Amino acid sequence: MHWFYSSISDSKALLSDEEAHHATKVLRLAAGTEVCVFDGNGNGWKAILDPPFGKQRTASLVRKLEVEEKPALSLAVAPTKNIDRTEWLVEKATEIGVGRIIIFFSENSERKKIRMDRLQKIAIAAAKQSQRLHIPDIEGPLSYNEMLKAEAKAHPLCIAWCGDSERLAISEAVKKGEKPLVLIGPEGDFSPNEVALAIANGAIPVHLGAARLRTETAAVLSVAAYALHKSLQ
Repeated sequence: MHWFYSSISDSKALLSDEEAHHATKVLRLAAGTEVCVFDGNGNGWKAILDPPFGKQRTASLVRKLEVEEKPALSLAVAPTKNIDRTEWLVEKATEIGVGRIIIFFSENSERKKIRMDRLQKIAIAAAKQSQRLHIPDIEGPLSYNEMLKAEAKAHPLCIAWCGDSERLAISEAVKKGEKPLVLIGPEGDFSPNEVALAIANGAIPVHLGAARLRTETAAVLSVAAYALHKSLQ
């Protein structure tokens, strides 16, 4: 069954222009086809496609699906030099389940520009593919200091870095019911000043095992580790 990201009003789903084109011109779905529609905020429905109206496409809602809770964990991550790796990160984190992805630029960041609209499209496609009803908020880009200032008092912070100081596993650092934000640095890791600033703002240093991981691998592993930990609680 095909899934479509839609805006919902009363008993109708209005597919976005891109989704309407895909349904009508690419998939050539006829009126009466059963589909799933979702709003990206945890709500989904079984629905029946209506006939096309110009470039628009609507669907009549039939049955509401079980509401999906928004994933508790969020990521703040410095984009990789190779943008394909950042896009892969967004795709896989969305599939596993992440609430927000905040893009920030660090002292050691080699990439200083990023297309946020493309990351949003990748997140939508990943949610559809994995049949998730939540699409993570894709936010930024921000400077590291801007990100810390905005988030330090709003969430428990965990900073994953490759230093020699004592660090906890994510499962040890996060208490039940908390909604943590995990900070992942760029190639070259966080600078000592950035680590000190995060800790001064309450961040708990965490590790992701003994191996030295790429930025995108560390980000996806942190989401997977948290999801597994939560499922076992």
